[in-house]
Amino acid sequence: MAQRLDVLIDLPGTGAYPIFAQVEGKPERTGIIIATAGASVARLAGKAAENAPAVDLSLERGLEAATRWPPARPTSRIE
Repeated sequence: MAQRLDVLIDLPGTGAYPIFAQVEGKPERTGIIIATAGASVARLAGKAAENAPAVDLSLERGLEAATRWPPARPTSRIE
């Protein structure tokens, strides 16, 4: 648990769009609903219909930074 998810979203139009994060191997999930002004937002179930599959890291292999930072040396050290 305690994972972070950063997303950049371009909504395709008017409406409500759920974004879920689901626990690996379990049906429990959490998330947010991003909605445009005046959109109808329904309450969604806290559990998915199926357990989430095991994480295989295939998504992470295809990700890359939108802006690459140059390598840098640490500015401090804590022991």
